[in-house]
Amino acid sequence: MVCESSVTALFLPPRMTIRENEIVVTKWSWLGLRTYEQKVALAKVASVRLLIGVIWAGLLVETFGGSVAALSLSGLDKAEAQQTVSLIEKLTQASRQLRASTLK
Repeated sequence: MVCESSVTALFLPPRMTIRENEIVVTKWSWLGLRTYEQKVALAKVASVRLLIGVIWAGLLVETFGGSVAALSLSGLDKAEAQQTVSLIEKLTQASRQLRASTLK
């Protein structure tokens, strides 16, 4: 796992990309020479936690059945973190509704 408190994280902070069907967290190490990328399908998202500190906030995305290790991202602006949590919750709910309607 990549250490988020490294010098590399100061210059290349971790990035979370939310796509239509998946969430991707990209972290860099060795001053950007190595990339660590974690992906999880929205259908596998069990919960999204908002971790609020004094100045910064963080996110923790947990999955069903341990399919992927929990995705984490820290050092976010509080408003940005809250918007991200609501977007992920909205997309996961839509994904579950779509799956339920196709199973009927």
